[in-house]
Amino acid sequence: MAAQLYTLRRPGNWGVGDFTDLLAALDVSAAVGADVLGLNPLHALFPQQPHWASPYSPASRLFLNPIYIDVEAIPEFATCIEAQTLVRHNADLLDSWRSSPYVDYPQVTRFKLKVLYALYEWFRRPGKPEQGKPETRKSERTLRHEDFNRFCAAEGEPLHRFALFNALAEAYPGLSWQQWPEELRRPDSPQAKAFANEHANRVEFYMYVQWNAGNQLTAAHEKARADGMAIGLYADLAVGGARESADCWGNPEVMVQGAKIGCPPDPFNMLGQDWQIPPLHPLTLRERAYAPFIAILRANMRYAGALRIDHVMALLHLFWMPADGTPAGGAYVKYPFEEMLAVLTLESQRHRCLVVGEDLGTVPDGFRERMTKARILSYRVLYFEKAGDRYRRPSEYPANALACISTHDLATLWGYWDGVDIDLKEELGQYPNATAAEEERTARIHDRYLLLKALAAEGLLPAGRDPNNVDGMAMDAPLAAALHTYLARSPAQILLVQIDDLMQENEQINLPGTVDERPNWRRKLSKQVEDLPSLATLAAMKPALEARRQPPKSPSIR
Repeated sequence: MAAQLYTLRRPGNWGVGDFTDLLAALDVSAAVGADVLGLNPLHALFPQQPHWASPYSPASRLFLNPIYIDVEAIPEFATCIEAQTLVRHNADLLDSWRSSPYVDYPQVTRFKLKVLYALYEWFRRPGKPEQGKPETRKSERTLRHEDFNRFCAAEGEPLHRFALFNALAEAYPGLSWQQWPEELRRPDSPQAKAFANEHANRVEFYMYVQWNAGNQLTAAHEKARADGMAIGLYADLAVGGARESADCWGNPEVMVQGAKIGCPPDPFNMLGQDWQIPPLHPLTLRERAYAPFIAILRANMRYAGALRIDHVMALLHLFWMPADGTPAGGAYVKYPFEEMLAVLTLESQRHRCLVVGEDLGTVPDGFRERMTKARILSYRVLYFEKAGDRYRRPSEYPANALACISTHDLATLWGYWDGVDIDLKEELGQYPNATAAEEERTARIHDRYLLLKALAAEGLLPAGRDPNNVDGMAMDAPLAAALHTYLARSPAQILLVQIDDLMQENEQINLPGTVDERPNWRRKLSKQVEDLPSLATLAAMKPALEARRQPPKSPSIR
């Protein structure tokens, strides 16, 4: 299964899916026989700019987003009266955030940080945590302090630098680091070091936050393995960090500030894509023996049994454009492909972490073949898997692949069937003209017809359905199950089922090319995670999923 963590609902969370929700999702995944639970990037975002919600434009790919911490699960919460009082006095707010269909990032982020700081101060208070508690409480506290100190020592300068970035961002609210006083625009300046000394508690607080986030995610990773999931957590690595990010501030020589990356125009994004992300400098990477790339891989592989590399073609080349330009003025810039691929495969072996390369969009000739040779799984989305005027049969899918129906950047299955994404793109002016929108509607109707024909050819079309009556056929649980069964018959090593499709969501997570035009990355699921086993869609596809999990018969050995 696959889910955006923040979309998960639970009566006890604070209006955003958290690591305790992740534990619940793992319980459900294991119970229904899933071997993988895929997640959105969990990279750190911007606590001082909490409305910047895209997990694909992070503040750092080395550290975690504190919004996913279950604050009440931190050991200090059980004895910290101040934190408990804050939660109790804001119970009505918490209820309103839970009931909202969208995540209120600004309010939830500010409140979580406020309570976390109360816990940090309690953690750092000398002596016993509470008068009258038994002596064993002190030893538990000591163990916590020792573990925190080990964490800080192991993470070293990168952690301190990231924590300093956050403390500086608080001191200059609303400003990107490029707008800070010039002497603070480098982490190694005397003024930055002086600031760190003067605000040592606030810097250490952000280190405490990362320690707790890492502990909770580690617990989830270990639970997945303990529950018998063959792969467990499937993490997602964004293609880069935002221009305003801590990664750019901390590594100015590695990040190219005068450029940004995206995609040239294609049939799904006719105006191209501008991701507002500065690229890594290919020559500087080589000069530094790929240390920045290695650090990113290690930071993300440590919590996962599989890692999805967003826009994996970045190993070969990236589509650059000027920092103030558009995709129309872009060009491809080559990277040291074989060397980066060697680094990736080595780290995969070291961490026992499978790699999936998101190879959608404009894929160079021969690229997928090289990925197959390296045993990096291709990312195959049903919507795109066509051969001329037909959908590829399951037997035509490669074995070295992950197969799925949709992704976070595309319409959900229900939204796709109803053309909700086309209506939305037209409303937001994403077509060059009205004719283009109507052409896509016509093409979508034809694609639905082709999908029904493909199901019929496999004997999977639900009874009473006529491929020639596309307009009169609504998406429902039996039809959704048939499409997933179609993919389940492929030899692809992983079949990924979106929780959004199990819950029959109509609204897609993100619409590429938009930022503030719609609530990207904010929509929650309509149902609780615990409701999944009883959903009609999952029940309908259960036979196919169970059949897929049966191990292949071993050939006789002579």
